[in-house]
Amino acid sequence: MFSHMEAAELHPITSCVATVLPLVTASPSAHNARMAAVKWHTYRTAAKRVGRTEKTIANWRRWGMPMSWQVIEGQRTRVVREDVLLKHFRLHLAQSPVHQYRMRALRQTS
Repeated sequence: MFSHMEAAELHPITSCVATVLPLVTASPSAHNARMAAVKWHTYRTAAKRVGRTEKTIANWRRWGMPMSWQVIEGQRTRVVREDVLLKHFRLHLAQSPVHQYRMRALRQTS
């Protein structure tokens, strides 16, 4: 294996030597606190959170929304982080002709 500096020197895309910054590692307790603050949603709660159906959330997963597994009441269940869910929701809103028409109508009345 190469060290970080050797890997930077051998990188085929860059012609100059990249500056290698030291890795900053947080303490395990800080990591656990951050993970506890993250909200996770099942298909049902995710659909309720964004006002869509469970089928829509499943479609978003098929189209690339990253999801994880958690054991809830002894059953493996698909879950999605709330920030990832809201990112996909905003993305699909921006691409929706119906939403664009509604926003245009609101702007014209103002």
